[in-house]
Amino acid sequence: MRFVKKFTGIFLAALTSISVLACIPAYAQELSLSPTGLVTDNAGVIDDIDAVEKALEEAKENSGNKCDILVYTTNEYLTSPMNFSDDRLDEYLDAEGKEDGIMLVISMSSRDWYITTTGYGIYSITDYCIDVIGDRVSPILSDGDYDKAFTTFAGLCEDFINEASEGTPYDVGHRYRTISYYLIRIAIGFGIGLVAASIVLAIFIKQLKSAQRKVEANEFIKQDSLNFTKKSDLFLYNTVTKTVRSSSSSSSGGSSTHRSSGGRSHGGGGGKF
Repeated sequence: MRFVKKFTGIFLAALTSISVLACIPAYAQELSLSPTGLVTDNAGVIDDIDAVEKALEEAKENSGNKCDILVYTTNEYLTSPMNFSDDRLDEYLDAEGKEDGIMLVISMSSRDWYITTTGYGIYSITDYCIDVIGDRVSPILSDGDYDKAFTTFAGLCEDFINEASEGTPYDVGHRYRTISYYLIRIAIGFGIGLVAASIVLAIFIKQLKSAQRKVEANEFIKQDSLNFTKKSDLFLYNTVTKTVRSSSSSSSGGSSTHRSSGGRSHGGGGGKF
């Protein structure tokens, strides 16, 4: 009986030790926040990581390899999305020995999205560009299509970096236009032209009618048979309307910057989804 109790105690102690040791790697992995590559999906929301990573890699190559473009997901509740995102990008760049990067971070707990930039990313991805990305990507994130959201992000970064390479980044004074924008403008122009042509055609058709109804009897009055003995112009009143011309002050644009905990200069911005 004493042997059975001793054996049971040893067995339970060994089982507890094995359970603790098994939990240590998982716990350590959960605490590891450093990016593992272009895509770090700690939240497990991406269906095809290879496809998203390929889109990010192609965007980088197609824009002249000027910036690494990264995506990072987490389940952690972010009290400061800016600080969290800056630190993750700094960790990646320090490990890779690089200085230029753009990272999109999303938190599934706090429902935050944040874009942090540094190096050439600050120049090419202005505050205006971040707003454009947010307008395009945030609704897709809300729909739960994370793969599409991240590939859309990659494509926009590619367009923005390429435009910046030409010497003028997209900004408040140089807005981003897509093909659909120009197609809409063409359709509007075509519609206006069609309406104008219809009006002109209607006027020509009306002028082809030789007989028209008369509402006055002037043609039946003998010429010079009606003479006015007195004519005068009487001025009644005039109205003057004045409107103050407001001077429009446009934003200076560019990228607002700050320092991360590591001392590196960052741009960035974000919101909720």
